[in-house]
Amino acid sequence: MYKRVINNLNTLEPIGGLIIGVNKRVLDEMFQRTNDDISYSIVILNNSDEILYSQKNDLSEKEIQGICSSKKKASEGSEFFFVNEKKYLLNYVTNDDVGWSVIQYTPYEEVVKWDGKINLTPFLILGSFILSLVFAIALSNKVTSQLALLRYVIYSVKSENKIPPIRFNPNDEVGIVGIEFLKMLKSNEELNKRLLDSTVKEKEAELIALQSQINPHFLYNTLNSIYCMAQNIHADSISKMVQNVSNFYRQCLNNGKLLVTVEEEVHLIEYYLTIQNIRYQGKFEINIDIEEQMMPLRMIKWILQPVVENAFYHGLEQKSGGGHLLVSGRLCGEFMIFKVVDDGVGFNPTVTPTGYALSNLRDRILCYYGETCGIHIESYPMRGTSVTIKIMKSICARR
Repeated sequence: MYKRVINNLNTLEPIGGLIIGVNKRVLDEMFQRTNDDISYSIVILNNSDEILYSQKNDLSEKEIQGICSSKKKASEGSEFFFVNEKKYLLNYVTNDDVGWSVIQYTPYEEVVKWDGKINLTPFLILGSFILSLVFAIALSNKVTSQLALLRYVIYSVKSENKIPPIRFNPNDEVGIVGIEFLKMLKSNEELNKRLLDSTVKEKEAELIALQSQINPHFLYNTLNSIYCMAQNIHADSISKMVQNVSNFYRQCLNNGKLLVTVEEEVHLIEYYLTIQNIRYQGKFEINIDIEEQMMPLRMIKWILQPVVENAFYHGLEQKSGGGHLLVSGRLCGEFMIFKVVDDGVGFNPTVTPTGYALSNLRDRILCYYGETCGIHIESYPMRGTSVTIKIMKSICARR
């Protein structure tokens, strides 16, 4: 009897077993003597040298155990031995896969015939049994190999989120299941791509609809009138604020374009920070440190401004006394890394959820740049907040 454990493909826990059993009568018929004048016996042992099968013969079980124990540790071989002063020839073969040994012992006088030729019948029978055993093992491996491939596919999709280039056997039941499983995975992958594309188009439509609600000419003319009135009464701070508001909204609208250069995005936050600094009478110290080689690169607009605005309203504004804000940008391989750091009141990210602005920004970055990019927030109560933005440089290449 050959046994093998079958494990669950997801948890790797044993869920059953494969058992191949051979009826004793089949073995008796297989080893049936073709010549009554020839006397030999067959014994099959497991890897613990326990007798699994033995033909009826004139030796006792103890004598058979002695015969079996006399074989060497090699996987196959032949040797002579004596039992009750009678000489026997011992032939044995061990299958390394299952650990079974097939032993055939023949009286010496039966080995050598009158013409001095060796009787090959016992060896042919022994070879037939070994071939049958090999066939059973090959059949087991055929079934379990397809199961192993299916398990590998499930593990790759689960851990690495990718479909491996595996080909199943279409003539095998388990292989057919594997082929259909791969079709389902590829179909899901296509659906995810379509969903992402539709989400991007939906976000673009929302942005265009929002911009269409703003009449830029009316806004610019009104702000220009306020600016002129402030200049006439020598209200420099008011005129400067109005001028920066006008520049801010002109940069925001950007003639309806989705992409801007890094330099244009930096100008946008400079206008915003100037307005806030006038409002708070220079209460906060602001530093902008962006690498010069990043300035011509393109990015989707409104990436930095929502984070800077969040730093003011939820960090610095609620802090008594002055504060510091740092906006930095660095190239890192194929990515552009921006950081917005403030020393405001901070918050506990595990308790306080991020607001709509950052959630919306995270969704926009996911839609346009993929899962390798995003936002990482570190914040500590009464110590400040650091927001890291990672976007791809290749999508933002020069045009």
